[in-house]
Amino acid sequence: MAHMDAAIVYSGPIDLTATGSTKIYFDLDQSSAGPDFASLSSFSGADFILGFGDSVSMAKPYVRNQSTGTVMTLSGYAARLNFGEEISSGNSWGNPFYMSYNAAGNWAGGADAYLGLRIADGQGNFNYGWAHVEYVAGSSMTLRSFAINSIANEPITAGATIPEPAALPLLIGGLAGAVAMAANKRRKDTVKSAEA
Repeated sequence: MAHMDAAIVYSGPIDLTATGSTKIYFDLDQSSAGPDFASLSSFSGADFILGFGDSVSMAKPYVRNQSTGTVMTLSGYAARLNFGEEISSGNSWGNPFYMSYNAAGNWAGGADAYLGLRIADGQGNFNYGWAHVEYVAGSSMTLRSFAINSIANEPITAGATIPEPAALPLLIGGLAGAVAMAANKRRKDTVKSAEA
């Protein structure tokens, strides 16, 4: 089930695996009524597809857009990102892109890493996101989870699921208020039971 912390909309664990001709469809911005926003079957609102080359070996994993999305690229392939790398307008973007092709490319040999993704709103703005993917060369591809920054044109870091530092004081203030309210309620309950 998806949940939202400040600007980051995070899918939670997904763990869908594609093998052979199976493909994984997912809704990066989680705006559709799709099946938990990711599925092994195509659904309306899916933004991206993860799969394997249709006519050759399993050595050709790819990520493709379903709607207005693009993929972060490096040297002609989908970029392979480590946890904490920034995904923003400063990167190279394109689509469709193989992750690996005939043992070449950024995902060759397998990897447990991140894809950089973005969605356009049709008015020149973009929302940036990531997908955590485990690729086992010649075998399978698993979508672990994904997230998007709901604030247009703001970067996101690969693996981010919590508020950016600027949003933390607001979150801490909200938590402090909730703790104070709970303590006040306990105090009132204690006074009422003492009076009874």
